[in-house]
Amino acid sequence: MSAFLTKLWLEHVDGDHWIVAAPLRYQSDLLHGIVVVAAGYDTDLASVPRGFWNVIPKSGKYNPAAALHDAGYTGDLRTDDGQRIRLIKSLSDQLFLEAMLISGVTPEQARLMYRLVAEFGVKEQVP
Repeated sequence: MSAFLTKLWLEHVDGDHWIVAAPLRYQSDLLHGIVVVAAGYDTDLASVPRGFWNVIPKSGKYNPAAALHDAGYTGDLRTDDGQRIRLIKSLSDQLFLEAMLISGVTPEQARLMYRLVAEFGVKEQVP
């Protein structure tokens, strides 16, 4: 069953940048195993344009899911034994949805955020 195995601990760097202060471990049904966002990873959490903050605040229950999504997409997600993995955009987006739903984000808000990131998020990057 999908679950965060540790809490998200962040240190604010500046503006919209945060550093993951301790490893974030997540058991994913989607990925069939444990994935880790390593301490020291730089994230901007949810990349919500300022004009939409009244509907979807920049920060919320989805912060751990956003850190997972960022790390998966940038190739900075790790297996439990430390191997780096990079997820294709669609899989990283699905991981975001899975993690939001188990974080207590309402299904409506989670699906909205998933649709927005799937449609308007940065497209595939060449490794």
